[in-house]
Amino acid sequence: MADDTLYWNAAAVVVPLGGGKLRLFQPVMRRNLIAPLGFMAAIDLLQGGCRKDDLVAELGDAGESMTLEDATSFTLWDHVFRNPGMFDPSAIEETVTGLDEAIDLLTDCGFIADQTDPPLDFAKRSFADRFRGTYHEQIGTECLFNRTEPADWWTAQKFEPDLTTLRPTPYRDIEQKFLEAYVPENLAGQDVLEVGCGTGFFTGLIARHAASTVGMDYNADYIDAARRDHPDAEFHVGDLLALDDFDRSIAGRRFDRVVLIDTFLFLFDQTFQNSLYEQRIKVMQGLRRFLKPGGRLLIMDPHPFWLTPWVGTSETPVGLISEYRLRWFKVTPTLEEVSETLTGAGFHIARILEPDIDPAYAKADPVGHAFMAQFPQWWFFEAVAAE
Repeated sequence: MADDTLYWNAAAVVVPLGGGKLRLFQPVMRRNLIAPLGFMAAIDLLQGGCRKDDLVAELGDAGESMTLEDATSFTLWDHVFRNPGMFDPSAIEETVTGLDEAIDLLTDCGFIADQTDPPLDFAKRSFADRFRGTYHEQIGTECLFNRTEPADWWTAQKFEPDLTTLRPTPYRDIEQKFLEAYVPENLAGQDVLEVGCGTGFFTGLIARHAASTVGMDYNADYIDAARRDHPDAEFHVGDLLALDDFDRSIAGRRFDRVVLIDTFLFLFDQTFQNSLYEQRIKVMQGLRRFLKPGGRLLIMDPHPFWLTPWVGTSETPVGLISEYRLRWFKVTPTLEEVSETLTGAGFHIARILEPDIDPAYAKADPVGHAFMAQFPQWWFFEAVAAE
């Protein structure tokens, strides 16, 4: 066939919306277009490959007047849980009319290409490209557009403004619910170090039950907030790449438990944290020395299902698992990577848990709750240092 032959991406999902419209969803790049129902004729042609002239002849006048709406939405605050598919028909990003502009938009969004099974171009073309790149690259772009500091985004998407209460998201209805049950039963009377403690929300929970609690984070502003809001715990500024300095700041103390909550995954983020990724085993070896004999490492992190977009209803939620080993968004490691990192650092994994979501969350987000009840959003590891 000629070089100008176009092909439909077989990974694209087409969902009827009613009212004579279709949702076109490209699940890997998480792009969403709204098309007229008549666009199904174009999809039928593109399935086997066709030239632009063939599309013009098939669609006729309808092609020249055809309108596509870009309904892709990446929000700083609720994108991950409320809308992982990034679809918002109430917030149209761009509208194009006519076949030429439609083909350009379909190509840019990864719905059509000039070859079968094309390699997906997911990389940003510029920093201002809002809908390409890894998850943290997209967050960085949105922070720039919204004039929001990344550190402020991290707290604002989790906490109410006073930083003492989690927002009504699965951070509260999965993570907090699980830890409120786990900590009293498993950390009571223990000496505990939380690494990457942020503003100390969970450090404060631990301190209410543990014999002693120390929190460490690299962000001095977070540590100031933690000291203000959680006086029962001790807090220090520390860097995972400078653990000798942190060890001196706590005078060589050792702990029954070392805890990482929403922190371990940053060892695998190759977007901005290359130094951590390259030294992840060394970092975990460094944390191992803070454990007393017989002590345990505890890790709670987003699950690989965490960024999975879904379609369907609360009765039949369907997850579109678009990445696992090949991670376009590059957020969560695979189970194999977790295991290799921990065993390489001298740990044995003793237990893996996948916490449930609180049924009460269904009131706020019925479809999201149904999906998260089926596909876990966090996992929890207990690991022991090998003798």
